[in-house]
Amino acid sequence: MYGVSDEKFWHLNPRKLDYYKTAFERKRKLNLKDQENIAYLNGLYMKLAVSAAVLGGKFPNKPIDFFVDSNKNELDDIEKNERLAAAEMAMWAKSLESQGLGQ
Repeated sequence: MYGVSDEKFWHLNPRKLDYYKTAFERKRKLNLKDQENIAYLNGLYMKLAVSAAVLGGKFPNKPIDFFVDSNKNELDDIEKNERLAAAEMAMWAKSLESQGLGQ
């Protein structure tokens, strides 16, 4: 429990076990944050791939490094592709509505 062996568990008092619990919960929260960040990046790359396929945009030829300012132009391209994709989807939705197929 909480990363404590069974033998050690029986020799700890509740106050000392609480330290293990706190450390275990912090580690779990950090792990969840890492998983969320990975999921976000997967979604971002998927959006870039779809945008590049549908709109003829540019897909990055190397991983995006979010910690370096030299990627500002690359991030600007991503934002531009996102705006183009949103505009195209809005036009597509309006076209479907005019045909009676939308909401």
